[in-house]
Amino acid sequence: MDIRKQLGADHFKAYAELIVDYTDNRQERFDILMNLFLNNEYQLAQRAARVVGDMARRHYVLVIPHLRPMIINLIFAMQSNEIQSGFCR
Repeated sequence: MDIRKQLGADHFKAYAELIVDYTDNRQERFDILMNLFLNNEYQLAQRAARVVGDMARRHYVLVIPHLRPMIINLIFAMQSNEIQSGFCR
């Protein structure tokens, strides 16, 4: 499955669960998803975020190697005012 292509599909909500099932408990597939999540393409990262959240609820261990880049990304977004102040309360 081409995860990037599925994230860009017109009916993304229908594909989100398929991506979660495809990724399942496989670190290499989750790594691909995380690279798309940390990508600078706004819509792609936003859609990947939904799947990353679903995956983290199922297999939180997959997220552990990616915590550092996620935190760095969050700090950068906070410093550049990309995150609304209400989110950080």
